[in-house]
Amino acid sequence: MNIKPTGNHPRSIIGLVAGPMPAWAALLLLAGLGSACTTDNPSYACDTNQDCSATEQCDPNSHVCVSTEPQDGSQQNKNDQDAGINQNDGQAQQDDGQVTQNDGEVAQNDGEVRECQSNDECTDPTKPICDPEGTCRGCASNEECADRDPTTPLCYDNSRCVGTCGNDAIDPGEACDGTNLAGKTCQSETGLSQGILTCKDDCTLDTSNCYQCGNSTAEGPEACDGTNLAGKTCQSETGLSQGTLTCKDDCTFDTSNCYQCGNNTAEGPEACDGSDLAGKTCQSEIGLSQGTLTCKNDCTFDTSDCTNCGDGVCERVEGETSENCQNDCGWVQVSAHGDRTCGLKEDGTVWCWGRALVSMTPPNSEPTRPNGLIDVVDVSVGQDFACAVKSDHSLWCWGLSTHGELGQNDTIAHDNPVQVPMLPAIVEVGAGDNHVCARAENGTFYCWGANDHGQLGDGTTTERHSPTSITLPYTPTQIGQMGKDTSCILGKDTSLMHGGHIMLWGANDQHQAGESNQNNVLAAVGFGLPGMDAVTGPKSVATGFVQSCAVKSAGSLWCWGRGTGTASQVSGLSNVLDVSVSITDNVCVTTSPGTVYCWGYNQYGELGNGTTNGVWTSTPVQVHAIDNGSDITQGERHVCTLTTEGQIWCWGRNHVGQLGNGTINSRQTIPVQVVDPYE
Repeated sequence: MNIKPTGNHPRSIIGLVAGPMPAWAALLLLAGLGSACTTDNPSYACDTNQDCSATEQCDPNSHVCVSTEPQDGSQQNKNDQDAGINQNDGQAQQDDGQVTQNDGEVAQNDGEVRECQSNDECTDPTKPICDPEGTCRGCASNEECADRDPTTPLCYDNSRCVGTCGNDAIDPGEACDGTNLAGKTCQSETGLSQGILTCKDDCTLDTSNCYQCGNSTAEGPEACDGTNLAGKTCQSETGLSQGTLTCKDDCTFDTSNCYQCGNNTAEGPEACDGSDLAGKTCQSEIGLSQGTLTCKNDCTFDTSDCTNCGDGVCERVEGETSENCQNDCGWVQVSAHGDRTCGLKEDGTVWCWGRALVSMTPPNSEPTRPNGLIDVVDVSVGQDFACAVKSDHSLWCWGLSTHGELGQNDTIAHDNPVQVPMLPAIVEVGAGDNHVCARAENGTFYCWGANDHGQLGDGTTTERHSPTSITLPYTPTQIGQMGKDTSCILGKDTSLMHGGHIMLWGANDQHQAGESNQNNVLAAVGFGLPGMDAVTGPKSVATGFVQSCAVKSAGSLWCWGRGTGTASQVSGLSNVLDVSVSITDNVCVTTSPGTVYCWGYNQYGELGNGTTNGVWTSTPVQVHAIDNGSDITQGERHVCTLTTEGQIWCWGRNHVGQLGNGTINSRQTIPVQVVDPYE
């Protein structure tokens, strides 16, 4: 660098004058400046700040070192603005009033003051760098910040120099640092009340774990929220193609309804899948100890092969039938009339034996099935016909129809069952000698057939070949055992909850219809038993030829007819379950716990005690070897009882095989078991 001398700077003269200086001038100059260059003198000649002490700086106008120590309690200005002082670590030269400075490259012209000489003089944190033009500005790189101060080596937002992220101290530009969140929370930052706010490695807040379960928006760690499944499905979450993915209350997926039927894995709502029964058995599922549990194609259990065969109970709904479990799935109903008997099996099939229902057909000593009759729930036999109610509430009849008993509006016989038309849903049927009555689900009542004694109850004695609606004094609840020409049912009104009314009509020549006169009763009349109320009302009723009987709820038996219209209690009996009166007026009952008693005529062994005689017996006689009887029915000269084990036992006359034990003979004086048709 070349600097022109000004003529009034002694050191300039010494170092820069052109040509040799006279010796005297040099000596004179040195003598005058010697004391000024000592550190004891507060003011001495200088060119740069390097020529001054640490507490001084060089005045560029006077080239005198000026003290920077505070005076009179105040800080002196480092620069005299009027004098135009510039400071730099480099060498300075002055020419024509202009000063330039190296290294900091700061310039002053004509008295203009520079903003800074070094980074230290830039006190605004957003402008920490002093540029070569002497202006404080924001940082441009991490290197600038590191050179300025190693403790703040990072350039933030092209302005501040900040400290190192990760020291748990929040420096300028940092939202957080480590565990130091500056008091911030998920609520304050995102408005979400749940989750944990954390700090990222770059000292910015991490809100990815903030959430609010229940706002129907899947955020943060939530897999889902309410109906918002974030586009996920059973397929995406479990690989299962069926079912419905839902969201739990804790905003996690509920895959319990996801499944794929047919993959041999029981999942979701599947009970089973192929060979995978989920450890289940017949015992665990339906309490049956035998058989094999299998899985259907729809991944539900198939219990049709599960049984408890041998326990005396037919589990029909669990798959037991009389075919695969003969001991359990036996008979559930028996009905006799004349010389015929029909029984209903647990599997809904009807079987009949004895005199054939069509006159030209030979008798059957073993049960045979009427063609096409299935799903039966109730059956009743008349003199030459039978009727059955199916599970769909339709009514079917077959046999002779001399008086229109088949309800077809004609008198044509049918070997096979035909449906009785023009009826609502039927729940129960009862057959007399030559007439039929049916109870509908809606409480209506219908009768048809012979009516010579008013047994149809329509107020006339006109024979009806199709169902005729009958008006009753009470709502019918149960059809009794119909007699030869007399009808009987139980009914109820609003004051009696247990069906506490007996209704009778038809033949009354021996007061069997309960009327004091002996005229036919053409319409139903109520008949009361002594002391009968809602608790002690009747639970079953039966009529025969000239006698009727009823069982009270408490188990006592009461009978009337045979010349008296007043009911009297039969002595010596208690806990009666069911009663039957034959068309020859024999009476038989079942009692708890299962004993059977009969009285009346015993010409063909009808009393079942191993004896025969033609004398009327008025005292109940216990039937031999029956200790589990439940229901009882009688034909003209034979008796049958249903047992609690699903068997049918019969005794009495057997000349056309009406006892059903495979034989035809004149009589059986003790009970014989009806052959099981599935054996």
